[in-house]
Amino acid sequence: MIVSTNGKELIRPMIKAGCPGLVCSKCGTPKKKLIKLNSTEGFNIRVRDVKEDRIKHTDVISPGCECNTEYVPGVVLDPFIGSGTTAIECIKQVKDFIGIELSNYDCNIIEDRLRLFYPGGVIL
Repeated sequence: MIVSTNGKELIRPMIKAGCPGLVCSKCGTPKKKLIKLNSTEGFNIRVRDVKEDRIKHTDVISPGCECNTEYVPGVVLDPFIGSGTTAIECIKQVKDFIGIELSNYDCNIIEDRLRLFYPGGVIL
């Protein structure tokens, strides 16, 4: 049996698991979550919760550093941005991104797609 899926379904959990939501604007330290487990099910909690788009156990946000400055969105680097699916998912998750693409054809597609999702502007 062949199961087809689009790129968004593959990329979404990877961005959530691999890129912090917020980082310190001064030192770059990610804002951390302290998770209090209320059972013995601690194994693979992050993977399971990211896949199911929820946090099962009680969680408490704690500061990641002591710089006392603002936090900014995390940044995702996509060295082969292709048609821009990773960039669009980053926008949906309120994360910044850097994409690299050599093909002029793909750059035009990316620019058109990003203007739909990011009306504030696109830096090329």
